Amino acid sequence: MTSVAWIASYPKSGNTWLRFMLTSYLLNVPVRSVRNVNAVIPIVDGIAGHRSVLAPDRQDPLLVKTHQVPGAQAMEPYQPCASKAVYLVRNPRDILLSHIRHAGAQPDGTEARDLAREFIANQGMPLWREKFEIGSWPENVRDWTTPATVRRYFPGIDVLTVRYEDMRADPEGTLHQILGFLDFGPPVIPQDVHRA
Repeated sequence: MTSVAWIASYPKSGNTWLRFMLTSYLLNVPVRSVRNVNAVIPIVDGIAGHRSVLAPDRQDPLLVKTHQVPGAQAMEPYQPCASKAVYLVRNPRDILLSHIRHAGAQPDGTEARDLAREFIANQGMPLWREKFEIGSWPENVRDWTTPATVRRYFPGIDVLTVRYEDMRADPEGTLHQILGFLDFGPPVIPQDVHRA
């Protein structure tokens, strides 16, 4: 059976950006479509989470995106084969601002204030929490970054925690670090990291 490496985070923490960089590195071409990214690094969340992205005959490592906590029901099929996880963590104040922009709310409007109150009261996005088993922001971070908790679900997993702010300050260095941790076999090629 193939091994699974998670690209995990609470929503709005840079997961899509990281998947674009990883896909560009792996394909050795610029990637401009999220459809291309999803073909290389599929998603286990929500509706997609209730069907396996593991092909029975697949042998090579599989990168998979998720926002769900390790104990979510959709994660169960991956428990025996999860070997690594890159967990992106972002300041929750910036997650809130990204959430407001994503919702199309005016930053100084009533909708933005309502989203902010809801986010603060629920320590995250309550609708996403209920619908997709992502937990609150602190639950999501704790469950992925506390070794005893994450290994309760994925016994053989190693987790690399990456701060979004560090990735933003040094995307090339952070991508190089992540690729080294994921260890796809061949050495990481600095020129390809730079291009990606």
